Amino acid sequence: MRDDRVVPAVDKCIDAVRRNDPSDLPLHPQAVGEFALNTYRGAESFIRALEPFSRGGKKIDVVRLVVDGEHCVAILNIDRV
Repeated sequence: MRDDRVVPAVDKCIDAVRRNDPSDLPLHPQAVGEFALNTYRGAESFIRALEPFSRGGKKIDVVRLVVDGEHCVAILNIDRV
C-alpha cells in the first residue's frame, strides 16, 4: 500500500475534519491518533476527541504529506475560530 491508497485515505480524513464531520473518517477500529498533548487509541476514542476540535476549525491547509509504506504524516496549517 503506497500513495495510491494512503494519500486518498488521508485526504478523506482531512476533508471530513474540514466539513466538521469526524464521524465520516475512514478509520481502522484500532487506529491511533498522536497529538502534541494526547494519544487516542481506537477509532471511537479518536473521533470523540476530534469532534469538539473540528467544530472550531476555520481552515486547514495541507503543507506536506510524508508517506512511508502504509504510514503517513500530515503537516498541516490549521486556522481555528
